[in-house]
Amino acid sequence: MEIESERKEVFNQEGEGFSFLQYPVSPDKPVLHFAHANGFNAFTYDEFLKLLSLEFSVYAMDARGHGYTNAKADPSQFTSWDPYYQDLVNFLETIPHPAFLSGHSLGAAISLFVAASHPQLVKGLVLIEPVIPRGLFSFIIQILQILRMSHKIPIAQKAMRRKAYFHSMQEAALYYEGRRIFSKWEKIWIENYLAGGTETKSDGCLSLTCSPAWESKTFSVTNAHSWDIIDQVECPILLIHGGESRIFQLCDVAAFKKRLPATTVIKNRNASHFVPMEFPQETAEQIAQFCLEIQ
Repeated sequence: MEIESERKEVFNQEGEGFSFLQYPVSPDKPVLHFAHANGFNAFTYDEFLKLLSLEFSVYAMDARGHGYTNAKADPSQFTSWDPYYQDLVNFLETIPHPAFLSGHSLGAAISLFVAASHPQLVKGLVLIEPVIPRGLFSFIIQILQILRMSHKIPIAQKAMRRKAYFHSMQEAALYYEGRRIFSKWEKIWIENYLAGGTETKSDGCLSLTCSPAWESKTFSVTNAHSWDIIDQVECPILLIHGGESRIFQLCDVAAFKKRLPATTVIKNRNASHFVPMEFPQETAEQIAQFCLEIQ
């Protein structure tokens, strides 16, 4: 039987709506929330989340400024990742908890912070290529933020130039197929990325729901102090990283293990930063094995 998700919406105290995917829920399965990367959306990971739903009751929220979530996302008023943290805490309080938190890139970093600050909500943590700058890179980010020049961070500049409008879904799909980070993705992943992250405008064209300005600002206000809270995490942790990644490298793995020696580390030699997209089956099995052992 084909596994299908159900899209739902939950509201915070300010009345802002947060869209999320819910996969078949069972009281016999542990709860897992998956947090997506910056610029993407929950449905991008649908093929991966279907695999996880075989062992978990899976929830996946569209972060503020992404996907179908309608919460305020004004780049000019966005100064830190704090809203992301609070949004996830608010959401977790609406579903059965404690839950396993899993996330990719930005989603992993947000999940890490929530696990450190709200341990009562978290049973275990799965970090896939977390964005937690350290060393010289962290120092540079801090300086640029102090000088109000963080928009000059290369990845932020690149995001600002991202193409956001297309005449049709077909044009959009052709645009992404084979382009750098998407080159190892199966076509269904690109289709799901677009299905979960575009809207039709009045002129009939498609627009990305995560605007280039919002994605860029998210990179600009990257939390340069993430390492300061790692020691506060008490739950079991699985860290998955790609052997070909330029985001979370071996030196970062070593530093993380030094902070939290009990962390389980899995390296996928052939993966880039986009581990779930490139190796969904293998990654889902690794997560299930880790979580079910500590369940």
